[in-house]
Amino acid sequence: ETFKANPDSVLSNYPLTDEERRILKIADAWALREMAVHPILIRQYTRVFGIEHEKIFTNSPHHPFKSKAAP
Repeated sequence: ETFKANPDSVLSNYPLTDEERRILKIADAWALREMAVHPILIRQYTRVFGIEHEKIFTNSPHHPFKSKAAP
């Protein structure tokens, strides 16, 4: 709950890059995957944000198929 209320305050306690902070604040599952975060940790992390299991990767702006139109 503290993280959701004030993510910058929580994240400032860790040695993260600006990009890592941004990824964590928006719960970008695809970017976390690319950073080699374990899938179980990604799932638990995205649950905090209320992201449904089926949408954890498709909601990511980094998803490789995000910008392609559906056939």
